[in-house]
Amino acid sequence: MTRATTRQKILSAAIESFAQNGYAGTTASQICKRANANIAAVNYHFGSKDALFEQAIAEAFSIAERTYPLEDESCETPEAQLRYFMSSVIRRVFDDGPAGRIDQIVCHELNRPSGPNPLVLQEIQKRQGQRVRKILGKLLDTRSEKLLNQAHANIAALCFFVKVAKPLQKRIFPEPPTPSQLDHYIHGQIEFALAGLAALKNSFSNKK
Repeated sequence: MTRATTRQKILSAAIESFAQNGYAGTTASQICKRANANIAAVNYHFGSKDALFEQAIAEAFSIAERTYPLEDESCETPEAQLRYFMSSVIRRVFDDGPAGRIDQIVCHELNRPSGPNPLVLQEIQKRQGQRVRKILGKLLDTRSEKLLNQAHANIAALCFFVKVAKPLQKRIFPEPPTPSQLDHYIHGQIEFALAGLAALKNSFSNKK
């Protein structure tokens, strides 16, 4: 097994393990067993479990973004950009394949009693937060951090909450959704978001 192959196998195994069990529920020995590698290889290639976790998050995000890009140059208006962004994020949330691993990891972290690992929050902010806040700033015509924080939280909830709240997901989709059912669900979430943003903008403007 070459050095490059060993490193990639460990990284791929780490993504699968973290997606299945979360950071706290995954050990280096479990990852190495899945990768069929010596446990010393984790330290050799990555230095530590934290460093491996950081690399796994970055790689999982990259896999998701190749399958479901968050931006499309043909989307010229902020509304079209938000529609595309939300559609991609929600499709990733419902993807049970490699493109959905990052959201499985995120869900584990959001449900941790001690709170999410800071590495996850940093990567989410870099990969998604900055993009959606830029769109929201244009849609709301504002630079107000208070307004942007509220809008950002609402969009995140509409994209992720159904995945985090398993009982709710089972009520909405007792079985995995068909493509048409998922399309309908995404459309509803986006329309709700746009209506809420319009109301939020109007309410904020009236308070000035």
